[in-house]
Amino acid sequence: MEEKPTWNRRCCDTSPLHLVKIRCGSCGSPVSQPVSLPLGFTVHPSTLLLMREIGESGELSHLVPERVWSEIESAMSTGQPGVFVEVLRQCGALSVLLPEVDILFGVPQPEKYHPEIDTGVHVIMAMNLAARLGWPAGVVFALLLHDLGKGITDPADWPSHIGHERAGVPMVDRVCERFRVPGAYRDLALKVCALHLRCHRLMEMKPSRVMALLEEADLLRRPLSIWSRLYRPARLITAVERAVRSVNTHRRASWRLHWKSASPSRQSSWTLQDWMAAPSASC
Repeated sequence: MEEKPTWNRRCCDTSPLHLVKIRCGSCGSPVSQPVSLPLGFTVHPSTLLLMREIGESGELSHLVPERVWSEIESAMSTGQPGVFVEVLRQCGALSVLLPEVDILFGVPQPEKYHPEIDTGVHVIMAMNLAARLGWPAGVVFALLLHDLGKGITDPADWPSHIGHERAGVPMVDRVCERFRVPGAYRDLALKVCALHLRCHRLMEMKPSRVMALLEEADLLRRPLSIWSRLYRPARLITAVERAVRSVNTHRRASWRLHWKSASPSRQSSWTLQDWMAAPSASC
């Protein structure tokens, strides 16, 4: 039977940067009790031990931010970027480099929406899915940070995380500042953190709130930005944004008449679906 390749001690010299470099690939020879990972390779126990020693030495705190970011960006471009997070967590480096992500593990979410329950597992699943779908590193990085706010929810409120998207924004900003993340990555990560929950509620929103969301996501200025591809509801956002740009005065007048014909109680609960159902006026 063919044995899986392993990472061994030769893959990790005494430079702490090499700890960050272990993200995916293989080298070395098979051993009896490796730590298995979902990429078809394993990490040799001696390598993990050395990585832990480096992490505990305090050297990680002195790494040049740009070099660490270079490794993070490379990891976000791999086929299963979640492995990067898993390995760093196993050797104790995640709590040093990305403590905001490390504390997500063990934090529960409502099972109704997240069968995996654990927030850290959810983040890894989202990252790996984005990679499988061929989305670029910027999207994967945004997903790595999108739920940071759940890490500071009062345990008494678990598994609910009301307002976690707002709470997470300054945390995302701090991570980006720490590693001097490029502006495009930072901008996307901040928007995804702040707006991802509202994307899922798009069809329940009133038109005025849909427009506010389009403006906050900067889709009116940059309609083809990568942000518009993040979640399934975002496809609807892009469609609505294009519709808004193409609406003429006759169409707007038709929508207004359609809205006025509804009862006051119906008008107060008008949503995007109602507007989409409004009849078109001929030009």
